[in-house]
Amino acid sequence: MRSTIINVCILTPSFLLTAQSIFLGDCVFFLVVIYFCTEFSCIRDTIQQLNNEDFARKNARIVLREVYEAHTEIIKQFDRVNTVYTQILFLQMFTSFIYICSMMYLVRFANSPYATMGNLFSMICQLVLICYCGQAIMNRSDEMADSLYNTTWYCMRHQDQTSVLLLMMGMSKGNRLSAGGILDVSIYSFVQVNSIAMIY
Repeated sequence: MRSTIINVCILTPSFLLTAQSIFLGDCVFFLVVIYFCTEFSCIRDTIQQLNNEDFARKNARIVLREVYEAHTEIIKQFDRVNTVYTQILFLQMFTSFIYICSMMYLVRFANSPYATMGNLFSMICQLVLICYCGQAIMNRSDEMADSLYNTTWYCMRHQDQTSVLLLMMGMSKGNRLSAGGILDVSIYSFVQVNSIAMIY
């Protein structure tokens, strides 16, 4: 009876606090991803103003200046955030890999595979969410570079065409969330982690 009271009084609040800290940590990550996706979309929409030939002739210099300043600022912020999250994402990808391997083994050899399949499914869902966030940032970054490529740059003055080329070179690198500098966090990395886990 005493151990039941200890379990209820101590273990339940500690479990709830742990679950809350994990949930809040993931919420902060998702908010950061939404922020960067929105910023990249705003830059893309600003660039798409140059698809109008008359507007591009008259206002290309102003728009390109705004795009350059916004892109430079968001890249600085993204690099800082990527530096913070790179180790966290690496640990999360690595532990997900180990956990998925363990759960696959237990599903295969355990007496009750349904409970382990639930744990496996929850870990795969968490990994999908993280990899989807990385893919969303990658897609928005690529859309930003593509929209600059698709402008009516041929209607602009020579100086503005040079500015477009320089911006294209800066945006061609793209922005990727990195997991410890080993791999980019994307749907492709999700497939890699799961395929390697299934092989083992």
